[in-house]
Amino acid sequence: IMAVFRFSSDADAVAIANASPFGLSFSVFSTNAARADRVLAAVRTGMGNVNDFAVNYLCQSLPFGGTKLSGSDRFAGIEGLRGCCLMRSITRDRFPWPLRTALPKPLQYPVAPGAYAFAHALNELIYAGVSPLMQLRALATMLRVLLASGGGGGSGVASGHSGDGENIKEA
Repeated sequence: IMAVFRFSSDADAVAIANASPFGLSFSVFSTNAARADRVLAAVRTGMGNVNDFAVNYLCQSLPFGGTKLSGSDRFAGIEGLRGCCLMRSITRDRFPWPLRTALPKPLQYPVAPGAYAFAHALNELIYAGVSPLMQLRALATMLRVLLASGGGGGSGVASGHSGDGENIKEA
C-alpha cells in the first residue's frame, strides 16, 4: 500500500508524514538531491529511500525496522545482531581490599536535601577547571553539606537489580 498526499511545501509534506502513527519507511522522489536529502532527514521513519521505493527490502545487509507503531527494533545487518544481545555495563572496585568505593552520605538513597549542592560543588572541584579560589569554595560547600548530613562515609553496601527479577546485595 502506498499513500500519496498533496502538499504545499516541503515543511507541509514533512508534517503530514510525521503525523502518521506509523514510521516503517519513507520515499522521496525529486530531481533535486539536496532537497530530497533535507526532506528525508526531517521525516521520522526507520528507513528511507530517495527516488526509489522499498529497495531496502532487497538489501539484506541493511538494518530493517521502523519507529512509532511500526516498531522500534531492527533485524538484519549489524544492528539486527545487536538486537539479539544483552548489553550490560559492569563495574568493580579495582582494589577490593582495603579500599571500597563509598558514596558520600548526601548522595546515598534517599538523597539528602543538600545532595544537589554537594554534586554541583563536586563537579566544579573536579571538572570545571576553575580558579583555586573557586575550588576552595566548592570544597567548603561539600564539607558543609557533609557535616549537615551526618558524615561522609557510605555504608559499604552496594545494592541493585540484576534485570531478571533478582535483587543484588553485596556487603
